[in-house]
Amino acid sequence: MGNAEKTGRTGNHDRSRRRASFKVAAEYLPLSSIDCFSRLSRKTWYLRLVRDWIFGFAIVAGFPANLAAFTIGVWVLSSFYSELPLIPYIWTYLFNSSMDRKVQDILEYQPLKPNSGFRILVLEPSLDFASTIKGELLHADLADHPPFEALSYVWGQSSETRPLEVGGRTFNATVNLECALRYLRLPNTSRHLWVDAICIHQTDDAEKSNHIGYMSEIYRRCTADLLWVGEQHEIIDNAVVAMDYFGNLLGLDETLRNYYTSEYYGTEKAEKEEKLINGLRCLFAELAVWKRVWIVQEIAFAPSVLLVAGHSTLLWEKVEDFLDADAYVERYGIPDAFHGPFSHDISIRSWASGAIAYPQIMSHQRRVVRDSGQGDGSSLLDVLARFRYTNSTDPRDKIYGLLGLVSEKLAIKIDYSRPIKEVYMDCMKRLIEHSQNLDLLCQTPWQLYGNKDRSTDLPSWAIDFANPGHSAILFAQRSIFNAGGDKLDLPISISDGILKLSGVCLGSLESMPKDGEDQGSPPYPPGAKRALQWMPDALIHEVIRNGNPTLSTFLKNKPPTDGSAPPPGLLDNSKTDETSISFSSSFECFWRTIMMDISRYPMSRLTRDKIDELAPKFLEWISTPFDKDRDIDLDFFVQGKMSEWYQWQFAISDGGTYSMVPIGAEVGDYITVLRGAKVPMVLRSMTAGEVPLSNDFDGTLMLVGPCYVHGFMDGQAFDRDSSFPEREFDLL
Repeated sequence: MGNAEKTGRTGNHDRSRRRASFKVAAEYLPLSSIDCFSRLSRKTWYLRLVRDWIFGFAIVAGFPANLAAFTIGVWVLSSFYSELPLIPYIWTYLFNSSMDRKVQDILEYQPLKPNSGFRILVLEPSLDFASTIKGELLHADLADHPPFEALSYVWGQSSETRPLEVGGRTFNATVNLECALRYLRLPNTSRHLWVDAICIHQTDDAEKSNHIGYMSEIYRRCTADLLWVGEQHEIIDNAVVAMDYFGNLLGLDETLRNYYTSEYYGTEKAEKEEKLINGLRCLFAELAVWKRVWIVQEIAFAPSVLLVAGHSTLLWEKVEDFLDADAYVERYGIPDAFHGPFSHDISIRSWASGAIAYPQIMSHQRRVVRDSGQGDGSSLLDVLARFRYTNSTDPRDKIYGLLGLVSEKLAIKIDYSRPIKEVYMDCMKRLIEHSQNLDLLCQTPWQLYGNKDRSTDLPSWAIDFANPGHSAILFAQRSIFNAGGDKLDLPISISDGILKLSGVCLGSLESMPKDGEDQGSPPYPPGAKRALQWMPDALIHEVIRNGNPTLSTFLKNKPPTDGSAPPPGLLDNSKTDETSISFSSSFECFWRTIMMDISRYPMSRLTRDKIDELAPKFLEWISTPFDKDRDIDLDFFVQGKMSEWYQWQFAISDGGTYSMVPIGAEVGDYITVLRGAKVPMVLRSMTAGEVPLSNDFDGTLMLVGPCYVHGFMDGQAFDRDSSFPEREFDLL
């Protein structure tokens, strides 16, 4: 058992008070001098000197050096003193400031035993709910501690605080923390709590760096984790009613399937169930507590978890029963860096991914910890991705706050003295070298380009873990694509923020057909309409020559190609005789590109048999007149086959290849295949007016994002007979 912590020594405190008083006087001395020297009256200066000397003695508490300084200063000021009582104002301010500091003595911390020591807040009981919250700090050790509970909560705004009394000293707690402690305080018995804001010396980087290294062990040793969700008991009460009504997610799923049907919408039952669903949303989706990064460890490692709202409580087991987490994991497995919660269950995904995703992934992580014992089942990349939408006051905690969940910490050292940029870049380097590929760049669930919240201090290749954004992933796992092969030169080279990688440049983006206005056309499904707007004019003219002139409405006002010539740029790189391309093979290049050569779900690469099966349907789609008699199911078919068309843009390179590039790519950007990257990447010169990439190009490039390049998704860029020379790229 530990002893109550002594929160500071009287001598140190008195010296601090004297220093504070003298500092305040020094701050006001210049202004006072200007005011006093502007006045010429020197009457009764000696009487004022005696008065101010005596009053000043009370302020500085007899400290000789301070007293001498005040005496000289007051003598000079008083000699020019006139009618206005300026000096008494100064003394009054100093006196009040000194008294304020005496009332609000700052909580001082005694050192912890490294690697095992921690503090426990002993919350004093009170029969009066409104009385001042008081407590003591108790030093404990991982091997020797009393029973205690851990408090999980959101700090709230640090600018709005309320005073607590801890060990006779003042601790300014955030409003949310003070409210939680007020409800958790017992009437007749003290309560032992571990509260991070109080029990960790937050301004001591050395203590924080050491303490966080064994934070998970503290959570393991608590009797329960108290998850504070707010003061209003209805938050829990309404959610419990809803969970009892629906039973579990399966019951909720049935309601959501009927949600917009004419037989259900607007009925009394629909209105009732809408209120119940809102009750679930209030608890699981709208509370900031689910997004706090430190909550993850607390829920994952605590022996038991109890949700608390005012005086209402809810066992975590009740939440897990409703989420049916075990059944979900048995069916789909634990979500990883490339699969989110509910990503395989499309019937409920649109609602659940925004409403109950956070408790679901925390439930998954709790299961991982429970089954493995030490959290060995999750890689650092999986954990960082799984909880990328959590928040933290310190951006470094988006990494440090999750290290306790994994065994492969990759030798990342917790050090709060390191700049955020350095911490993030170091984490990137270690993750890339550990995986021995560039998945973190070409398969990343974090948004690297076009993220308005992203830190401008980071190089384009470095993930901003604090601002994840929303990324369109060109899924390439399970050997679906392997454009850059398995070879990645290790260790990777990073100097002054520049990441050096090797690969080939396939050319630059030359044409990017944009969405056009075609008022005379029928109202096609948006995805199919986008495909028609993307279709190159050369291919449209081929379709017209083959008997469907109605497609002319989608021409982009380019002159037609020569009648017998194949559409330029439609090179199927899988063929050896590029001069024998026919209309059908050219069109196949196009529709396979807008499909990104994959079918789903589950995601898989198009086989030759599948291509032969789809080809007649696409030909029917492009050959059928676009008029009022057209079967719109043809367009819905095409839209259903396009891979997330709203997140990509069709483009043609200067070498004639068809590509699907990320939104934000521009004409002039480079298409590259990097060693170790499963899919090609779009890069952009950081020098205005830079010439196209060549072997001697030595400029820096920024990363725009992954892309699909037809004919170059399986390592063709590095074939022996490839005409593309390998070179080095400098990414900044």
